[in-house]
Amino acid sequence: MVLVPSGKYLTAMAFLKGPCKGPMTFKLDGVLLATKDLSKYQRKNWISFEFIKNFKLIGRGTFDGQGQSAWANNKRTGKTFPTSLQFTNIDNGVVQGFSLLNAKMFHMMIFRCNNLMVDSVKINAPGNSPNTDGIHISLCNNIIIK
Repeated sequence: MVLVPSGKYLTAMAFLKGPCKGPMTFKLDGVLLATKDLSKYQRKNWISFEFIKNFKLIGRGTFDGQGQSAWANNKRTGKTFPTSLQFTNIDNGVVQGFSLLNAKMFHMMIFRCNNLMVDSVKINAPGNSPNTDGIHISLCNNIIIK
């Protein structure tokens, strides 16, 4: 298990990448803050979970993308900003209970996943935030959002 305890933590990109047969649990009880420094994002994601079977992302914590730092530049730079959470090739997963705030771009991308349930996840972005879609799903099977 990976545990992020109560408290606030500033982070740049983070990847948890398999192959991993699991079970694997990531528990977020604190607040993860995305760095405002856009040069720290070499890929199009802030936090990515890839190639994991029997995966759980749970907790009552918050992923705060701190998107306000990027939104003003959205129209001027033409740059694509990072998605807050990316799930790629997850088989048999549960994503539950946490909050996603202020993504620089999309809040959550689910790509090439099978049997994944998103339950009781709170997504929030101000009305003036550009292109901060909630959940994108692509090339997946049996995705349930509650």
